[in-house]
Amino acid sequence: MRISTNHDQKCLLKSLSDALHSSSYLFGSLSVWNLIISQGRTEVYMKLNLISVALGLPLGLVLIPRLGIIGLVVTALIDGIPSLIAMLWYVGRHYAATVDWVSSTKILSASTISALAAYLILSQLSLPSWMELIIGATVFLTAYITVASLIGAVNRTDIENIKEMLKELGPLSKLLSPPLNLIEKRMLKIHKT
Repeated sequence: MRISTNHDQKCLLKSLSDALHSSSYLFGSLSVWNLIISQGRTEVYMKLNLISVALGLPLGLVLIPRLGIIGLVVTALIDGIPSLIAMLWYVGRHYAATVDWVSSTKILSASTISALAAYLILSQLSLPSWMELIIGATVFLTAYITVASLIGAVNRTDIENIKEMLKELGPLSKLLSPPLNLIEKRMLKIHKT
């Protein structure tokens, strides 16, 4: 019983850690980093990383011993904030680009609702991990397709762009096309009414 409890607690902390860490990508962090790198601005990339290290190292030394994995996640989130703000400012100033806040909010909302639906269903089940993974992924994707198309988190252009990118995956693209076709059909129905 004790091993199970420790395992469950570790899984809960890992899930919380992943959720908190992935929230940093909400504001375009991943896209902005890639934009800066793709433009060959490695000196900007290095300076932004140095800002994160300068803040993260002392913060980690204080928070991690006291809070464990939560301290690590909090440190990772906080040390990235100044760099993210600087990146957004830099990209806005030098490339006249910004985050589409409305679209980001819609995507976050659809993801949150879908994650809650999957969590609520999985929390009622006691199945082997591999079955929970399959059920959770199915529930999440079904909910996401429904919610994203209802609130307009994705549009037709997004679907066409994704389909075009998937063509490069060869045979795997045939597995990924049906959900995109379903989203596209739902969007057409919703926007006709």
